[in-house]
Amino acid sequence: MNMDVTADKQTKQKPKMSRWKRILGRFGLLAASLIFTAGLLEVGTRIFSTEIVPIVMKDPDVGIRYLRSFDGEIYVAESRQTVSIRTTRDGFRGPDRPLEKAPGVRRVAVLGDSMIAAIGVQERDTLCFQLEQQLNKSHPDHTWEVLNFGVDASSPGQELVLYRKIVAAYQPDLVICAFFAGNDLADNSRRLSSHNRIYLDLDHENNLYQLPRSANRALASQWLNRNSRFYLWQKHAQRKIAEGLRHQQGRIRTRDWTHCSEETEDLAHAWKLSGRILEQMRDEVTADGASFAVMLLPSGLQVYKDYFDEHFSVLSEEQRKTFEQDYQDRRLRGLCEESGIVFCSMLEQFRAAAPGASTKLEKEWLFFDGKYHFNEKGNALAARVLHQFLTEGTPEQTATRPIIELLR
Repeated sequence: MNMDVTADKQTKQKPKMSRWKRILGRFGLLAASLIFTAGLLEVGTRIFSTEIVPIVMKDPDVGIRYLRSFDGEIYVAESRQTVSIRTTRDGFRGPDRPLEKAPGVRRVAVLGDSMIAAIGVQERDTLCFQLEQQLNKSHPDHTWEVLNFGVDASSPGQELVLYRKIVAAYQPDLVICAFFAGNDLADNSRRLSSHNRIYLDLDHENNLYQLPRSANRALASQWLNRNSRFYLWQKHAQRKIAEGLRHQQGRIRTRDWTHCSEETEDLAHAWKLSGRILEQMRDEVTADGASFAVMLLPSGLQVYKDYFDEHFSVLSEEQRKTFEQDYQDRRLRGLCEESGIVFCSMLEQFRAAAPGASTKLEKEWLFFDGKYHFNEKGNALAARVLHQFLTEGTPEQTATRPIIELLR
């Protein structure tokens, strides 16, 4: 009796075991197919795409930096050229400098995003390199070192943290925060940006505090960025598709709303936050005995009228009336004046260098394709404007001496 029951149970269990094996087999086949497909896509991307392994790295302390002590060549699609890149032991573009300044050396630290890093041009053509050459020529009584602390996808909020963690140790005499009109306002605010960088915000007493970051997300993204060309390609493809869909739907990028003079609650918060970040940076820099200034870098939308009109043509006629090419310049200038922060704008000089105000005039391009990062001409112009500002001042500064004469 008991033997028959046992045999009956075994008979009933056999189909269940077989069914599980079939299910597991199908999952295994599916997994193998996905791995094989991913491998083909990766190989295909490496053969046919111009995507390169990025040198940008996530960093738990300063948010974003480049590979440390990198020395090599990368092809930059935007500038259509191969660029020699070297980075410091801290992961920023340029030569290594000792932390301790030698006697007679004066240092200028320039903090900014990819506009300052200028990966699309050779090091000798960057704003920072040229400014160093010009200062050593015009003021040879000191040896000048201009340190490039620009990095892709940075923001003034993240740069405040960078100053605390790394820049201050180099004992700069002057710290310049380069505020890019193209995206820095949006990049400062977690309400307007989703990039995995360091974000600051304001508490109810208007004090700055750092928002938490997802360490796992940063590590996963970094691993894929470093090891998968297909991952890089699909990210860029997704951006292009999203841009096309926005245009079809009559929408613009979140960061482009910063040209709107009728500020939403989120935009007003971003401006307030940005002003507070710059004040805090000024306070900490001056407490360390150095001078501080804000430099506004113009975008192609501000320089070329045809680009501006075309870019915002998707908006209704009523909406377009509230979008102004000069708005960011006026707004940031006002914030700096209220806080007593030295402010340098380059918009007037850039427009003077492109009098046609059209991206169709290639000879007047100061940005790659008239739209993106500064090209060689744009970097050279920016260096000249900044040098003049530091050494001669502006008409608005008639009551004070030029910054260069106020350094310790």
